[in-house]
Amino acid sequence: MLYRGHLISGTAAGAVVASVAFLSGRADTIEQVLVITGLCAAFALFPDLDVASIPQRWFYRVMAGVLVVLIASGRTGDAALLGLLSLLPLIDHHRGWTHRWWAVPIVPLAVLILWAAFDAGIPAGMTTHEAISDPVAVLLLQGGLATTYLPFYAAMVTGYAVHLLSDRIRPRLKRAG
Repeated sequence: MLYRGHLISGTAAGAVVASVAFLSGRADTIEQVLVITGLCAAFALFPDLDVASIPQRWFYRVMAGVLVVLIASGRTGDAALLGLLSLLPLIDHHRGWTHRWWAVPIVPLAVLILWAAFDAGIPAGMTTHEAISDPVAVLLLQGGLATTYLPFYAAMVTGYAVHLLSDRIRPRLKRAG
């Protein structure tokens, strides 16, 4: 499937996840609803970062900006780690590890752990590397995974799964003409 199909299906699924989160009281601001929808759409595009594509160009442009901000603010260790992790989709062929079902819960969990570590401001005396190697401590310091991050994790997992499901439904859709 082409990126537009993944983007549309991810956004639609994100709207559903965001609606459930809003109606259940897990997302109570419009910003949270938009972030949940956006995360689902972004993760519907994530598996195709392993091939030269429009989503890949968008991702690495944004990543370059984030890395510049981190370096400029003196967070060079965080920038190095994030830069290294952002290269992981490129180490395998297209439809490699990014298109495996085992990656659906694991990649969003890794993002969630990083998010919680950055959100927590990294506890005093703990480096980013220590926080990542002890994610349970970070998540406990943040008040627990389920209460704070569940709707965001659900959005990431849903978007990722929507991508893999849509590839199975329309695996090799080619452009007309």
